[in-house]
Amino acid sequence: MFVVYVLYRPATDQIYTGRTAELPRRIAEHNQPRPARSKFTHRGQGRWWLIHSENLPTSPEAARRRRQLKSGVGRAWIRSTFLHVG
Repeated sequence: MFVVYVLYRPATDQIYTGRTAELPRRIAEHNQPRPARSKFTHRGQGRWWLIHSENLPTSPEAARRRRQLKSGVGRAWIRSTFLHVG
């Protein structure tokens, strides 16, 4: 089972979309201030909050769904559905 997830950082109004097989561990990694695993997700500008997740049976399906959510239409859907921003 794979999970596609969407994180939100209110302090910077950023959205991050990822996929993993271990969601709790991955969210913890995003919120660890050090060591910085990713320049985008570890800037010390506030906590990431899980706002959406979807379970998918295979890695290719998860990759496809992640690409959909990262598209312009996907980002607009995320903002309008979960952040109530037009």
